[in-house]
Amino acid sequence: MAILINQKPRVKGLVYNDNTWIIGSTIGTLTSFRYHIRVFLAPLSATPTIHWEGYIYPRQETQGLTYFDPKRILESLTSYDIAIPSDGHNGFFPNDNSHTEYTLRIAEQTKNASNQWVEQAFILSDERSVWNGGLTKRGWLSFDYTDFDVVVSDTDARFLTEGPTTRYQNSNDSSWLYFTTSEDEAPTHLTVKSYDANDVLLSTETIENPHDAAIAVNAFTHRKYQYMRVVTGRADLNAVDASYKSATNIVDPDAVYYTVQLRGVSSVQSELVTYYIDQHCSKYSPIRLHWLNELGGFDSFNFILKSVEGTEIDRKDFVKQHHVWDNGTWSYTQASRGRTDYSVEYEDNLILNADYMTEAEAVWMKSLFTSPVVYMESGTDLIAVNVRKRNYTKMTTINDKLKQYDIELGYSLTEHRQRG
Repeated sequence: MAILINQKPRVKGLVYNDNTWIIGSTIGTLTSFRYHIRVFLAPLSATPTIHWEGYIYPRQETQGLTYFDPKRILESLTSYDIAIPSDGHNGFFPNDNSHTEYTLRIAEQTKNASNQWVEQAFILSDERSVWNGGLTKRGWLSFDYTDFDVVVSDTDARFLTEGPTTRYQNSNDSSWLYFTTSEDEAPTHLTVKSYDANDVLLSTETIENPHDAAIAVNAFTHRKYQYMRVVTGRADLNAVDASYKSATNIVDPDAVYYTVQLRGVSSVQSELVTYYIDQHCSKYSPIRLHWLNELGGFDSFNFILKSVEGTEIDRKDFVKQHHVWDNGTWSYTQASRGRTDYSVEYEDNLILNADYMTEAEAVWMKSLFTSPVVYMESGTDLIAVNVRKRNYTKMTTINDKLKQYDIELGYSLTEHRQRG
């Protein structure tokens, strides 16, 4: 007797897409047969954590073939990571909440003469890792995690974003680029190059990755540094602790734009992303949003035109007797209240307007409109908001020429007033 694993998920995958295992058995034709499956959190220990267990019956009697996809189970174990760093940070942050690792224990069970289930054999699968992403079903068919895996031999690994590689932000805005890696010294640092308005290189500075020697899997860190983010906002780059950076100002004070790229000991290891600083002028105060994208990172964008604030109110009331018995009289006054509010809830909301966008930015906005997690940046705070817009229309240069979007947001906390 033996359990066969005919198909495994990818070594790393997105938790909201398929993570299917196909299993079989050499027992032969199976009539009273099932699999007992346990999902262990990895790495395994002497007393492993069982996150889920259950029974799966064969879909085909011959060879006991069936499938098992634990993605709904694993979704509950993944979240996201975002925080505006304080001064003196180290630039690179592990995304502890964004991923989880697991191993399956698969056991064969048959019925004995007493009609009781008896375990015949079991195996432990090798470990798999998932992170908090979810592509379209069509996009998943061509997804390859190695396109995003920063390794020593790679020169153009992608960051966890579908956004354009040229972006605009203000000097004090926060931003990050998220990435995955699986090898020590990948990456060793972030290179930042500053340029003036004439595209003249002003400076080349670096921020060290303090975790580059602890990336490979081991029993102590266990993929802790394989899912990371690096700061890319100008102020956050310059606020890195002196022991991790090559100069006081990572971004040159006279820079009009700068580029960022992950590097190893001898070569580049990621794509290049460009940030233009303070290029979009407006008489209105910009509203900066950060949102969870499909690949599990956070993207950022400034809405720089007029924003409109409003309040949505939900009232519940009842009609009470407006007369009052007082010393033998049954009367009321103009101050007496009949219809009375017993519950008043309200939510403040914002309607934001963007300036004209490039086509790449306009397509990118779909990621914001569909995101389940959105924050508004306010100084050093992130304020939770929800997107209320119910539809998104893709705009292109051919069809729409100049492109603008507006978006309605509601603050995530519902407020309450006193009873009437």
